[in-house]
Amino acid sequence: MTKLRSLRQLAEAEVEPVSLAAAKAQVGLLPEQEDDDALLLRLISTGRRLVEQRLGVTLATRQYRATFEPAGHGHCHGHDHYHQDHTYYQGSRRLGLRIPVPPLLVDGTHPLTITVGGVAVSSATYTVDSDSTPAVIRFSTWPTFDDDTPLVVTFWAGPATGGRIEPAAETVILLYVAHGFKHREGVIPGSANELPMGIETLLASISITGAY
Repeated sequence: MTKLRSLRQLAEAEVEPVSLAAAKAQVGLLPEQEDDDALLLRLISTGRRLVEQRLGVTLATRQYRATFEPAGHGHCHGHDHYHQDHTYYQGSRRLGLRIPVPPLLVDGTHPLTITVGGVAVSSATYTVDSDSTPAVIRFSTWPTFDDDTPLVVTFWAGPATGGRIEPAAETVILLYVAHGFKHREGVIPGSANELPMGIETLLASISITGAY
């Protein structure tokens, strides 16, 4: 069994998945009205982070470093399933390692590397299934690691260059922008809810696990 010891973001997102122009249109501002640009950009970033944290996904491309360590022995048997310990099993056979904060992005400019105790693991010993959600690294030879020499995966996550995020996620961000632009307080006066019900419903509709 394998657990995620830590997940570190190596750099802030450079490009948000929702444009300033789209945010202005959402709140009824003209392109030339620039007084609230800084506020709208903050709301876009905050809305994006809200969705990412609630759903455990990445909406703005950036690099991460995930550190894994052993989590004891033994596991459940049965059908193919993903375990909370980040190991992927087929029946009783250990096949791979789940990578958090999907979607995984691997291409010529967004490499994935694996090290154990600072020593690179040969790419000939594993394949990357980036079509799975979350992505799975499948090892032909499972690397040996422990608490003192953890397994470290450095990777990129987020939409491909020029790609768009899930439309429902984009809608949630725009709704959050409009909500925050209109209500500068944390909670709408007279309401116990921090966010409109529509946002909660959309978050539930695109949740990978069903939890949000």
